[in-house]
Amino acid sequence: MYDCMIFSDIHKYKENPNPDYEFVGTKEEIENEQLDTFLVMGMNKGMVIFIRVDNLDYVYSRFTIHRQAITHIHEMREQRKFISTCVDLDLVVWGFEGNREKIYQRINVHREVFSLITSKANQLLMSFEAGDSEILVWNDTEEKLMRLEADRSDEHEDKVTCGDTLPELGLYVTGDREGLVKIWNSKKELIREIKFVEPVNSVAFLNQQADLIVGHSGNLSKLNARDFLDKKMRVTEEELTAFMATAKETDENHYEKLADKGGFKGGLGGAGMKNLKLENVTDEKLFDFL
Repeated sequence: MYDCMIFSDIHKYKENPNPDYEFVGTKEEIENEQLDTFLVMGMNKGMVIFIRVDNLDYVYSRFTIHRQAITHIHEMREQRKFISTCVDLDLVVWGFEGNREKIYQRINVHREVFSLITSKANQLLMSFEAGDSEILVWNDTEEKLMRLEADRSDEHEDKVTCGDTLPELGLYVTGDREGLVKIWNSKKELIREIKFVEPVNSVAFLNQQADLIVGHSGNLSKLNARDFLDKKMRVTEEELTAFMATAKETDENHYEKLADKGGFKGGLGGAGMKNLKLENVTDEKLFDFL
């Protein structure tokens, strides 16, 4: 097994004796559905397996999506679809139609994907291991992922190691092996770049105020949002709507060109490298704010 996630919004009709999965339905039908929770696993031969959490001995469903080992599975919750990647660098968008799986889109992205995270307005931040990233959005009419043109001058120059999102504020955060933490808005504009001496192993938003906790070489540090969050970099609903309207079709030629260039690397940017107060986190203090 290469990747797995737990999904709790997979529904099955109460009155339906057929054990096959069903994802689609009207609002009224969904309100009458029973909520089931599944462990979804990507296997080494491109197979996806659904196992009920309340009965781990029972394989609920299995089917093949990829030709090679699956490396990531990500849920687009509102669209009730999934995105998965595999070792041969294919990205596949899939879901269900009736009682059968359906593939909506398959493209080769030509480089290894590190992570897929969803944020505000169903944006999807796809980070490559090389350090750069793309913002994607699902188009219901075309039934495919579209890409949003964003500034690439402030990309990571080393391998990305972690990431998180705060959809309520439209924020992303990423960390890399060089020790950089970067906070982005929903237009992927760099708000702040913070440098640690050691490689950054993990980073996460702690609360709705956007305070951060950063793991770096065995240490935990807390960053208070008031010290790094620039309100001038916030994106209004009008600006976000205009940005989403710039979506372009995603194709393999685009990713092939990016791979040939090694992604787009940039220098420092955003609101600058202001010295921030790092609050060391002990075991006792960790429980205080988690």
